[in-house]
Amino acid sequence: MKHFAIAALALAVPGIAHAACTGDLPGRGVLNVYADATTDGVIGGISANQCGLEVSDFCANGRCLAFFGGLSGYIDVTGLASGTIAPFPSAFEYEVSGVDGSLSFMGRTQPFEMNGNDPVRITPAADHVLLSLPDPLPKDIRMTRTGSSSWEATLQDWVGVPIPVTIYLDQLGGPRALLEFFAENQMLRMDMRLRLTRTGALPETTVRPPITDPVPGETYACDTTHVLAVAVGNAGAQAQIEAFYAAVAAAGITDWDNRTEPQCADLLVELEKAGIQRLTQTDRPQQSCDALAAELRPILRGPDSAEKTALMATMVALGITSIDTTNPKHCAEISAALGR
Repeated sequence: MKHFAIAALALAVPGIAHAACTGDLPGRGVLNVYADATTDGVIGGISANQCGLEVSDFCANGRCLAFFGGLSGYIDVTGLASGTIAPFPSAFEYEVSGVDGSLSFMGRTQPFEMNGNDPVRITPAADHVLLSLPDPLPKDIRMTRTGSSSWEATLQDWVGVPIPVTIYLDQLGGPRALLEFFAENQMLRMDMRLRLTRTGALPETTVRPPITDPVPGETYACDTTHVLAVAVGNAGAQAQIEAFYAAVAAAGITDWDNRTEPQCADLLVELEKAGIQRLTQTDRPQQSCDALAAELRPILRGPDSAEKTALMATMVALGITSIDTTNPKHCAEISAALGR
């Protein structure tokens, strides 16, 4: 359970991001968005140090389904800044903020009736989404992707009328979306547009400044603070946990995963003052980042397997989506969580 202890401890630090962010993307420039987890068909891109990505647990071949401001598709999770993933919503919910268009049945104009108190609910899956409309309209309509931000479905009947109706959904996951209904028949003619506004908390989209570590070659202090955080979390002593949080604040750390080595050195001093002893050099994690990365990358990039599923679940629990050999803090946290 140690990985859950450190994840909970890290998330409690003020200033932690509540949505995934792209990292510096060295050598890439743009994080590609793919139509699915296996092909090379690029349907969009996200630039470096952007926040607001909502990353699902629909993952394969090192890619996960993600939503960003209306753009959706599969992204390479190694391009994300670690420590920024928040739990993915089970569904997106929208309220109808506007309706326009026309609807006629048997030549007579009809209102577009639905329960104004119920939300429009869209539940993502790996290769489709399920659209549920307010009563008395249909539920669990399977929609498939038609572009970087659009989804489509065709119903064979509409509220008991055996006439096909085509539905388009655009900008899913964004703060505003559009839902359109089309039918062209002598019995039923429909050209309706529903403007949707997302409900609930929206992901934080503040642009992250590039992270620079003034001492990139040495991470002993940060490795040590990680081990201490795990120990404090596992011990479960509230007074000690509060002392740890106070020390983190005193050291000026507002983003746990992107703490720098000088900040970690200051944190060790503050922890000593609080009676939480620093570890000696012999306590430093022994497995090198290069060795761990060499072991885990083939698993992440390989076919689906129980080992890959367990590894990705561990990384998500830690809020880590990148095995970066230039940032041994990540490797120390993964190594500790996996018991290596």
